[in-house]
Amino acid sequence: MKKTLTTLAAALAAGLVFSPIAQAKDMYTDPDKCIAEVGALDVNGDGYVDNDEYSAYGRVETNVDTDGDGRISGDEKVVACKDGAMQALKPKS
Repeated sequence: MKKTLTTLAAALAAGLVFSPIAQAKDMYTDPDKCIAEVGALDVNGDGYVDNDEYSAYGRVETNVDTDGDGRISGDEKVVACKDGAMQALKPKS
C-alpha cells in the first residue's frame, strides 16, 4: 500500500511540475514516466490495471496483457513501458 501511495504521489507531483503536453511526450519517451502514469490508473490499488480502470483508453491491449487475464500487472506494465508498447496509451476522444 505504501509503495502504491508513493507511486501515486510521484505521478501527481509530476503533474504539478510539467504541462499536459510535456507529460504526454515524457510518457512515450521515458519508461519511468510511463510506469508511473500506468500505475496511477490502478485506482482500486489492487496492483493491476483492468478494463474498468482503463476504459478511458479503450481495452487492455493483448500485446501488453501477455498472460491474457484482461488486466495489466506490475510486471507487464514495466515490460510494456520499457519496450515502448505503451506508446498507444492515449485517451479515447
